[in-house]
Amino acid sequence: MALKGSNTHKIASLFTDGVFFAHAGKPWQRGSIENMNGLLRQYFPKHTDLAIHSAR
Repeated sequence: MALKGSNTHKIASLFTDGVFFAHAGKPWQRGSIENMNGLLRQYFPKHTDLAIHSAR
């Protein structure tokens, strides 16, 4: 599902620490995001309740 227009602003407003969306026409940015997701999955497996973790 592609996010377009003001939808990204609505979603971004739900996150206090910020959120990054790859820009349209810059597919190389998506690879960086997927790599970061893979690295995070090493520490936070799927279905992990992130509410029990602090930002520190």
